[in-house]
Amino acid sequence: MTTRDFLSAYSRSALGIGTHVLALGAGLAIGLPSALFAGGLLPGLAAFLASAVLLDGLWFVTGLAPKSAAVEAGRLAASKARLRLDGARLGLDRLAALRLAPGPVAQARDHLVIEARRFLEEAGRGLARSDSEGPAYDPAALAAMEEALLLVDAWQKEADETSLERRFGATDAHPIADADARFASALKDKTALIGRGRENVTGEVSPADRLSIEEELS
Repeated sequence: MTTRDFLSAYSRSALGIGTHVLALGAGLAIGLPSALFAGGLLPGLAAFLASAVLLDGLWFVTGLAPKSAAVEAGRLAASKARLRLDGARLGLDRLAALRLAPGPVAQARDHLVIEARRFLEEAGRGLARSDSEGPAYDPAALAAMEEALLLVDAWQKEADETSLERRFGATDAHPIADADARFASALKDKTALIGRGRENVTGEVSPADRLSIEEELS
């Protein structure tokens, strides 16, 4: 956490807000009489700044400020993670609802959807357990889900164009050799990324890594 992030999190925390409200109260208590009877706001401003500095300094020395900032940073991170996961679920629902012709692309899509739903389920559990302490979600896995939807959209457009051109006997202006196999292979790569993301979230050891560990120990 950078100094800027730390100060931002502390200022948003309950302790930071409460401290500055107390300092503001002290400034008003001294500043209003001064403004009314002495015609000056400087004492009130000085009281506010002095109270804020003293209280903030006390919380930093006692360690309460860092703890409060860490809790607030975790809350903000968890909130952002939930928004990203909710967006990923919407995209995944759209991907799963696409009607694809039977074949390798449809099979690869279905496998990816299953793996992605497992990832989202584990990511949601991770947020609930730790409130974003640790990897609540894997950005690479979410990116893979988004790219998978783009891949299937592109494949559908290519398939529609090819079908239309064949129907009217036209030459394919943008042929893609082995399109089904290549798109299916790309989707399988995205599925593998999502699987690794789920392992990162859950802390699981993959079968391949487990075998490597066993071989090193034997």
